[in-house]
Amino acid sequence: MLCHKIEHKIGTAVFVFDPSISILSMEKAQHFDTIDGQHFDVLEGCFNSDGSPYPRFGLTESIGMLIAPTDAAIAIRRTLNQQGARVAECTFTSQYGDYIGFRAFNLHEDTPQAPVFRIRTSPDNPDLWMDQYYTSELVSWLKANFDTRGIQTRTVDQDPHYYQPKKK
Repeated sequence: MLCHKIEHKIGTAVFVFDPSISILSMEKAQHFDTIDGQHFDVLEGCFNSDGSPYPRFGLTESIGMLIAPTDAAIAIRRTLNQQGARVAECTFTSQYGDYIGFRAFNLHEDTPQAPVFRIRTSPDNPDLWMDQYYTSELVSWLKANFDTRGIQTRTVDQDPHYYQPKKK
């Protein structure tokens, strides 16, 4: 199945979290309530190691979530929460403003028409895999309606049920 991954674009502003927050635990979250309604104070890292500024753009990705400025969140929320998608939301506050993070907790096998979804880890492990996937229609809609220069989208050929690492 062809779908898309959205990733933070290197060379653009990035969220820096308090060291007490386990990034991996957030990416691997299995329960809706682990993310939904949470609030994170973050530092928005906007400078390269040489002191040159990183550009800041509308959408970004961090800890497995699509992240949008609050003014874009209403339209994105409405579009993501279609066709059975179950999307947790949290807030991020940086020195530049507030953002909303969106994290899917629906499986593709249960909601094949949903614009955002996750898959299982393996046939032997029913846990949600940490990657979040998007339909082509959603990615096209995001690109047509928002500043997407802070993200990169990658088309992936993904099994619709389980994560399968690429063989070397």
